[in-house]
Amino acid sequence: MRKYKILNLIDKSTIGGGQQFVYMIVKHVKGRFIPLLACSPGGPLIEKCLSHNINVSKIHMNKKFSPLSMLKIYNLVKKNRIDLIHVHGLVATVFGFFVSRIAGIPIIYSPYGFHHYNYRKGMIRNLRIKIEKFFTNRVNFVICASEKDRIKGIKKGYFNSDKSSVIYPPIEFSIFTPPSKEQIQKLKSDLKIPQNCFIVGTVGRLDIAKGYNYLLEAISIVKKCYPWILCLFIGEGKERKSLENLANHLRIKDHVRFLGIQPDVIPLYFLFDIFVSSSQWEGIPFVICEAMAAGRAVVATDVGGCSEIINHGETGIIVPPRNPLALAKGIIELMVDSNKRIKFGNKGKNKIAKICAIETIIKQFESIYQQVLKESELLNRKLKFSVKRG
Repeated sequence: MRKYKILNLIDKSTIGGGQQFVYMIVKHVKGRFIPLLACSPGGPLIEKCLSHNINVSKIHMNKKFSPLSMLKIYNLVKKNRIDLIHVHGLVATVFGFFVSRIAGIPIIYSPYGFHHYNYRKGMIRNLRIKIEKFFTNRVNFVICASEKDRIKGIKKGYFNSDKSSVIYPPIEFSIFTPPSKEQIQKLKSDLKIPQNCFIVGTVGRLDIAKGYNYLLEAISIVKKCYPWILCLFIGEGKERKSLENLANHLRIKDHVRFLGIQPDVIPLYFLFDIFVSSSQWEGIPFVICEAMAAGRAVVATDVGGCSEIINHGETGIIVPPRNPLALAKGIIELMVDSNKRIKFGNKGKNKIAKICAIETIIKQFESIYQQVLKESELLNRKLKFSVKRG
């Protein structure tokens, strides 16, 4: 049985939801497929993939669109006899699209949200929207991370319904093993976290999109009645200094910890009493799925696909974005009711197990790969037949 080679392209190797998606794909896609990866050097994605003996090529990809990088990708495709290119994000799509056309192989696009609509209006935003629409209209298939994004893409004219699908974040449940009480206590001690505080946790890059300024304002509201609250920020980014300044301005410095990038995030989820996502916009937050897989009750803003994975009042609490008071009320609701936290956490874990289990998600990817490859092979046969008749 022939094995098909799938080249995954993503521009950055940094930590993020898109990178985690790619890592899970290249790690677990097997059977009839051999996954390969190409991305810019300098980041943990490369290290994680190499540790699993995945074929990784370091090729600089950025918004300057270097012809040399495009040539390197084309040579990689020809040398390894790649059958299909799976691009992740717009930058990788531009590189991958031209290479796929020159090499005569199909291409699949995973956008992870249409975020250009959330930026300030102007020529640059409009140009980026037009560029993405141009390429998305011409790829063989689009895999969205949420139904909300898929509906938006169809309505905005990015793609047709029959050339698109939704695949939720793949979660590897075997790694979500709860630490013992002793391990939890040691983890708190190592991070210098008081043993008897209520921990609100969040994970993500410190970026304006994550709305962490609203979370800090919510913590300042909660602190007035519940001074034993502590909010842990796991991640790094360009907004760190401004967020630290805001915490000082709100006089909640002792109720906030910026822990930066952590080598292993999974145990930290079990430190959290609840998980909070305060994003202003999203595709679908990978970290929410991970928090739910760890049995954490979640408070999240109603952006992107959050309401698709969180049932309000059953597995978590959904609040409006950019609303510190609503965030604070959601936090307090779970803070004062331990039974509700446990109930939401258990139901959330069961839901994620149904819709995001790695085995289910990988089958969905493989099914789309097979479909696109089959359609491409049929089209090539028709073209060859037409040429012969001509």
